[in-house]
Order: sequence, then C-alpha cells, then structure tokens
Amino acid sequence: MTIVLMVLCFAAGIIIGWLLPELKSLHFNPQVDVGNVLNALATLAVAILINFLYTRSASSKQSDTNLLLEHVRSVQAALRFLQQEATNCQSAKKLTKEQQLALNGAERALSNDIHSLENALQQCRCKLHVLEFGKLKDARSELKESLTDTPFPGPYDAASLSKINVSFKGIRDELTRLTFAIPRR
Repeated sequence: MTIVLMVLCFAAGIIIGWLLPELKSLHFNPQVDVGNVLNALATLAVAILINFLYTRSASSKQSDTNLLLEHVRSVQAALRFLQQEATNCQSAKKLTKEQQLALNGAERALSNDIHSLENALQQCRCKLHVLEFGKLKDARSELKESLTDTPFPGPYDAASLSKINVSFKGIRDELTRLTFAIPRR
C-alpha cells in the first residue's frame, strides 16, 4: 500500500512540475460578461428542470413498483392460504362438501388475485409478454388442474399429491421470478 502511495506521489510531483510553467503563463481576467452570466443562469435553470423531471419520474416509477410488489405479495398470501387448504384436504378419504368448498374458494381467491395483478401491470403500462406473465397464468392453470381434476374430491394417491406439490412449487417459482422482474421493467 505504501509503495502505491509513493508511486502516486512521485507521479503527481512530475505532473505538477510539468504543468507549473504552463500555469504561470495563464492570466486571470476579472471582467464579468453579461452574456456569460446569462449562459450560466440558463444552464443552471435547465439543470434544475432536468433534475426535477427526473426526480418526479423516478418517484412515480418507484411508487408503481411498490404497488405492483404489494399485489405480488397479495398473490403469495392467497397461494399460502390455498396451500393450507390443500394440506388440510390431503387425507386418505374423500373430501367432505365443506372441504371441497374451502378448496375451491381458496383456488378462486388465488385466481382473482392473479387477475388483479395482471390488471395492475396493465395499468402501469407494463408489457406482459416482456415480464412473461403468461407463465404465471399457466402455472395457475396447472395448479387448478392438479387440485380439482381427477381424483377430486379424493382420495388422493401419492402420484396426485406429488403433482399438487410440484404445481405449488411452479407457481411459487413464477411469483419469485416476477418479484425480481417487476423492478427491472
């Protein structure tokens, strides 16, 4: 570290020694030109305007991002609730009517939250194909099929339970991907 510092000091000394004769030949003219002052003021005003517009745009985009991520969290909460209901229904016997209604209701709530997220993304003028939002909808469809198609309303065998668990993982993975994609939009 000290060797690097010594080399930098040596290089700075050489540069200053080389520039010093040039700096002595410069003369400062203390006159103020009105045109130069006006140019400086105009440049300052443009810089302030650009900073204001950029800050306002960045603030608006940050607000949109925060709202979109809140929608994603809502979908994740609905997914957790659906997974709870599905876990409660994983018995070796046929589901009761109450269990069927709870499972269908939780699945419907998840679908509604995904639809709300889609509308929010469109409202923020996000390109759904760029975010690959269709993958989330496909994962939702696979999850619905695994939960409500044969052998619904049960009993569920090991293969059906495995398919359900894989479907839950798929939709969680898509939500994680979207969570990282939204701020980069």
